[in-house]
Amino acid sequence: QKMELVVARAAGVSVWQFLLPIGAAAFVIGILAATVYNPAAISFYQKSLDMRAELFGKQVDTNAKTISGFWMRQDDGNGKSTVINSKLARQGGTILDGVRMLRFDENGAVYERIEAASAEHHGDHWVLMDVSITDSEQKTQKKASHEVRTNLSARYLLGVSGDADSTGFWSLRRTAERIRLSGLNHLPYLVQFHNLLALPLFLIAMVLIAASASLRFVRSGQAGKLILGGILGGFVLYASTRLVTSLGSNGIVPPLLAAWSPSLVAILFGMSILLYQEDG
Repeated sequence: QKMELVVARAAGVSVWQFLLPIGAAAFVIGILAATVYNPAAISFYQKSLDMRAELFGKQVDTNAKTISGFWMRQDDGNGKSTVINSKLARQGGTILDGVRMLRFDENGAVYERIEAASAEHHGDHWVLMDVSITDSEQKTQKKASHEVRTNLSARYLLGVSGDADSTGFWSLRRTAERIRLSGLNHLPYLVQFHNLLALPLFLIAMVLIAASASLRFVRSGQAGKLILGGILGGFVLYASTRLVTSLGSNGIVPPLLAAWSPSLVAILFGMSILLYQEDG
């Protein structure tokens, strides 16, 4: 009663007959995860950021991934510049919450500090709301709204504030092209796009690795080795995928190769093990 697979295989049922429905299910799950679940989850996440900003205003939760370390610098001309820090960037970086601006003169000295509840990008200027402006003499002026000119384009803001992991599947190629036109690194978006395309094969590779470690007849005392082998195989697949993805995002290997090679290699490796176990 504990060895149904052994009995079935002894009756002539092939391991590929076992794996066909499981592999088909993994393939369908991969397609749905990439094309339906991924964009839906990201859309809901972005809506949650909008709701958080509306509900809590300045008190933005600094644990959100899109908040930490959002800094950028803009050139104001005549040697002047502005450093912008925001706790939360939304809508591709065109809406900022919890904003702080440090404005530098041509000598590199701070001549104005601006704090605002929010800032919205309008082409050639920022519109700040609920503003506190402190000059070089430490005199503070409060205003309901204030405008600051900018030379930053919406494409540039998308590149510096965006994240490939927070971009939905159907928007990845379009976003990559916009970021490429802005002169920033667009490769992470292409790698993420191909990673999602390759997700069905990645899940099939996991099925084959699991099968190679679980479909063998196990004698007493050998189960631990098989379990350890399955865990090690899964870890190697995950680690190699992350490594090659990082290489592809930095332009060391092509995005297509970075996304597809780990899954294809794992599938070939898993099939080789199963063929050896079946036919010797």
